[in-house]
Amino acid sequence: MNCKNGNKKRMRTLKQAKDIEQVFFQLDQEKSVAQLQMEFQNPSEIFDLSIKMNVPRIQDDFINRVFELFELIPDNYKLDIRVVFDDLESYDEEELAEIIKMNILLENEILERRARKDNLLALSLCATGLIFFLISIYLGRSWTDGGMAGEIVSFILDILATVPFWGAMEVFLIDNRRRRRTAADLAKRSYAITFHKKQDG
Repeated sequence: MNCKNGNKKRMRTLKQAKDIEQVFFQLDQEKSVAQLQMEFQNPSEIFDLSIKMNVPRIQDDFINRVFELFELIPDNYKLDIRVVFDDLESYDEEELAEIIKMNILLENEILERRARKDNLLALSLCATGLIFFLISIYLGRSWTDGGMAGEIVSFILDILATVPFWGAMEVFLIDNRRRRRTAADLAKRSYAITFHKKQDG
């Protein structure tokens, strides 16, 4: 009897774990959209006002929190974020929507710029590794009886040839993939980010 109750409890727990996102988010299963509300006192809380710019720059903390939300919702869902302020200050809802749009475009450009720099670094690492690899082959053929010193030099050259290739592979296979995923989340998984004044009552 206890065994049956224990099995039922485990089954219930597994089902709850499977549908755990529904506990935290309002999910529109028809549209595959997760709806979420973020609340702030005013827009100054999410803007970096320490630097005067033509368009206010959204704080990295706010953007990072949005990225974290993508990881919390199911992979096949988009995210609909409703940002609510107690006071809109001198902004209106349409102006705030345009500001977030410009910031997302800027964030994508920053990601692309970093990718170009990192890819150039990875190519230079490949070239360095190739040079040491060719030196190792040359010395291996010309220095047939180098004794212990030859083995040590050969071992060091192998390391000097291998390490840059590993560094380049990390950029090409891991960093670039992470950046592409971040850009894809912004482009494909953002259903909407809208701004509103909190309704009294």
